[in-house]
Amino acid sequence: MRPNRARAVAVFPLGRKRRRLRQMPRAYNRTVLSDAMAKASLRKWPLRPSERWGWAVGTGCGPWVRVLPAHGNTKQNKRVELLVVGMDIAATQPDGLWISVGPHADFVDVVAVEHCGTRQNFYDKRSRYMPTLHSRQFVIGEGWFDVKVGVQAGGQKTVREVCGKFPRELVGAKRLPVRHVRVLYALTPTDYDAFHQTPFGPHEFFCPHSSLTQRTSPKLRSFLKRLSTDVHWYTR
Repeated sequence: MRPNRARAVAVFPLGRKRRRLRQMPRAYNRTVLSDAMAKASLRKWPLRPSERWGWAVGTGCGPWVRVLPAHGNTKQNKRVELLVVGMDIAATQPDGLWISVGPHADFVDVVAVEHCGTRQNFYDKRSRYMPTLHSRQFVIGEGWFDVKVGVQAGGQKTVREVCGKFPRELVGAKRLPVRHVRVLYALTPTDYDAFHQTPFGPHEFFCPHSSLTQRTSPKLRSFLKRLSTDVHWYTR
């Protein structure tokens, strides 16, 4: 018969409190941006990231087009918003908003960017995009289709021309259903570290404030490609 071997047991002195593990700060630019600074940075992001950054579009859909912040026309900001169906008082205007119009201008896909200056601000903005049983609409104000936006080589085109899918007979104020929503939350360094291991939804993406200023970074561009709905499909 083999002799019993004593098992090694870790013994902790009585009365000694266990030390709480501290999360080490991540190695990245920990700059904090104000709301105005964030919107100024987003205004420098491409008008059409499908061409500049390679954002994939859904089958038959139009190119991704930035509608917020406005393209040098502050009046345009008051002409578009996201709305919960049946709740006109629950409209929201993201800090950054890109849309891709459906093949027959019957829906839009949406990528929103939200700058969150405080934790409470993050909670508030996050609640606006939580998956629920209600649907959303993309609300277009009077005259929005004919707003002039700057394009390459100093030229100008109307929003209708840039989006590529709105027919000429579509005029006036309109409401289009939103098919897919993706949201990028720009968090303060403290919140970015704190929420890194918390649960999140498939429509949610996160970055620190400083990432909004790094539009030329190949790493950021590669990350942003994941906001496209095509990443869920193995082949197109």
